[in-house]
Order: sequence, then structure tokens, then C-alpha cells
Amino acid sequence: MRGKHFGMRATHGVRFLPSKSHRGGVRRVDLHSHTTVSDGTLSPTALVEAAKATGLVALAVTDHDSLGALPEARVAGARLGVEIVAGVELSVTHTGG
Repeated sequence: MRGKHFGMRATHGVRFLPSKSHRGGVRRVDLHSHTTVSDGTLSPTALVEAAKATGLVALAVTDHDSLGALPEARVAGARLGVEIVAGVELSVTHTGG
């Protein structure tokens, strides 16, 4: 199942975890998202707000080559009750054999 793209160019997936609530069901988390710190179109705050609006309980912020969005995302996550998971996509170059 694919998640909403929140206006981002990069593809990300939604993972489903068993709910710890007494009602059963699932808790939705997104383990791959980008903000305007790299190639996303939403600010860290707007991304967390969009995640909350679609029912996510956790969001991994995985911008390219930067952890710069994490402080803002964590503030928004704390305010909205969305767990922020730190991540990063690193660009690497291999030279040699």
C-alpha cells in the first residue's frame, strides 16, 4: 500500500504496525519522507502537520545529505503527537575497483 506523497517528489511507503490500543486496528507510520531541506515541497512543520492529518503516528524525516529538518520536525511532532524518527539519505561516490 502506498502513502500520500505530501507534495514530495521522492517516493515513500507507509508501514503498518499492530495497534496497542484496546480497539485493535493498525498504527500508520511513514519511514521515508523529504522536506524543503532537500527535494521535498513542504517545510518540516507542514510535513508533520500533513502526516498527522492523514493519521500517521510516526514519521521518519529522511532528507538527502542533511539532518537540518529534524529540530523543526521534532518541535512540530511533539506539539501534534507524531513521533519523529531521524533518518538521512546519503549521497556516496565510489572510486576505484
